[in-house]
Amino acid sequence: MVATSPLHLATEYETALRRLEEGLIQDGLEVELCVVGGAVFPVPFVADRSIRRPSAFFASLSDFGRIAQRAGKDGPGLGWIRNLVPRGPSAREPWIQRSRVRVFEAPAEYVFAMRCLALKTETPDGSREALSDIRFLLRALGVQSADEALALLEPYATENQLPEDLPSLMERLLDP
Repeated sequence: MVATSPLHLATEYETALRRLEEGLIQDGLEVELCVVGGAVFPVPFVADRSIRRPSAFFASLSDFGRIAQRAGKDGPGLGWIRNLVPRGPSAREPWIQRSRVRVFEAPAEYVFAMRCLALKTETPDGSREALSDIRFLLRALGVQSADEALALLEPYATENQLPEDLPSLMERLLDP
């Protein structure tokens, strides 16, 4: 059930990771912890094996945050997730691969697309975090216009899968 990784985890992180996976199982979720330039972006999904990514049902960032907070309770706190990221050369394979948790280096375009697609399911708290992440990723990708931003989504989604207000949202986020 649990695949080992080349990464040796300190006991407190291993315990928090186990608690995170237990919480995800309890709530019927799974998560990809995508690393982009040292930053960690959680992409939570409803755990339904009959659904193929990237058209999966997204879960709210606030739901994931609640589970991650519980997992780090009496331990390293919410920042523990960043400490799962290895330092040094990047790898193509996931650093951690478990039944409900995957930690891997992801293209910024992928994380950007997943954040945009997930906006349809976000709660107000999760939406604020998602918008902050989208703004960060737009800067990291050097995107200058809403058209450029929307073009990045083409490999990941059809126009019908995108939130209706996404073009205007991109314009607002890119407005200096």
